[in-house]
Amino acid sequence: AGLLMRSTQQCISELDNLLMFKGRILAIASHDSKTPLGSIKIASNVIKNEIKKDNPNIEDVLSHIEIIETSNRNHSEFLNNMLSIAKFDSGEIQIQKEKVLPEELFKNLTINHQFYFTSKEIKFSMNSNFSDEEKLNIDKDKMMSVLNNLVQNAIKFTEHGGVIELNFEKIGDKHLIHVKDSGIGIPDEKRQLIFNAFSQSSKGTKSESGSGLGLWIVKLFTNLHGGDVSFESEKGKGTVFTISLPLV
Repeated sequence: AGLLMRSTQQCISELDNLLMFKGRILAIASHDSKTPLGSIKIASNVIKNEIKKDNPNIEDVLSHIEIIETSNRNHSEFLNNMLSIAKFDSGEIQIQKEKVLPEELFKNLTINHQFYFTSKEIKFSMNSNFSDEEKLNIDKDKMMSVLNNLVQNAIKFTEHGGVIELNFEKIGDKHLIHVKDSGIGIPDEKRQLIFNAFSQSSKGTKSESGSGLGLWIVKLFTNLHGGDVSFESEKGKGTVFTISLPLV
């Protein structure tokens, strides 16, 4: 009877945890959907009002189209992160590696985050010590998810007019990817749990919020590559996240 009682209590506890987990996902999905969808609605209204004018400002229309495209892309990335949790829970995530040039990743990141770089006047640059045509051996989509999350995080905590660098380095049998920012740094009390799913996300320099999923996704996808992720941070001077990946 005692064994049965303990087993029943354990099942109830696990069910409670599962329900809390699913409730947290739904709450985050609802909350984090409001910002991009709200931006799309506002931008759409601006465009509709502008094109009704006799002499519409085409530059203004195009800038708001860019807002719509960026918001849609970011919302899609968020939904992909949510889907990753479901796939991870069911053991369905797989890595399909291919050879990718660092410049290709940099170009995609520049396009994905251009609106935010512009709005905060952040300089985004790339450096590499790779030999000519040397490539990373990665699952491109999943590594883009890793880097999108890191760059988005860097933007969030970097002041207006700051700098973000994407640096590639080959050391021994490892490829290293560094995402370095000149931001506000990570508070000491946040560092221990920073890679946990649903860890409480700090507000950015413009009060930007987050789901608490981004860095968990970074660690998950990096580990699936057989790699590691680490960081160094100094208050008021910035943070460097480093992705260490095997060459093969």
